[in-house]
Amino acid sequence: SVGVIYSLDLPGEFVPNAVGSQRRFLIVADPRGDLPQARRESSMVRGALAQQFPRSSLEVLAGESATLENVRKGLSHATHFHYAGHGFFRRADGWDASLPLAADGELSVADILALPSVPVEVVLTGCETARTQTTLTMETLGLAQAFGLGGAQTIVASVRPISDTLGREFTSLFYEERNKNQDVRTAFYKTQRKLLNQSPGLDWSSFRLISSH
Repeated sequence: SVGVIYSLDLPGEFVPNAVGSQRRFLIVADPRGDLPQARRESSMVRGALAQQFPRSSLEVLAGESATLENVRKGLSHATHFHYAGHGFFRRADGWDASLPLAADGELSVADILALPSVPVEVVLTGCETARTQTTLTMETLGLAQAFGLGGAQTIVASVRPISDTLGREFTSLFYEERNKNQDVRTAFYKTQRKLLNQSPGLDWSSFRLISSH
């Protein structure tokens, strides 16, 4: 009945990519070429953003174009990042977690932490992109938390495996709410409520909103 935000409570100063009037969006979709729903998802995102922002501010890397080199380059100037694809969480400590990319590339936790700057807002609709291991002595990092450490202010990601259908439906509703000029927190909460009411069979609660401040 109430919205929940998971704060990383990070100390120190971080320098995410500047927002202001120069918003730049990087959309990465289906890098391995085996998730057709992710392609549809990216088209939804691009269409929703194009209603409010010039198309010149939208960069889409889909399929074979979503290489590690291209994604790193895109992240260097993007203020907003949407990833629609697989997510891997392997080792118990989370350091091998990654976003698989084209040409057998992967954007790992270490790669994210090594970026000179990161987008202000990140949406990762891949499996376990917000998962951490809490059974060890200390809680570990995941992909979403790595973006938070790098300076991202808000990250939307999943703590469990998600279906293509859930990723597409969540994305459609989330950007619909964002286009109503709502802040990311309000849009996220309303999206979860709509998913619960419209598609109660989907694992709507697998998504988390993580804030670095």
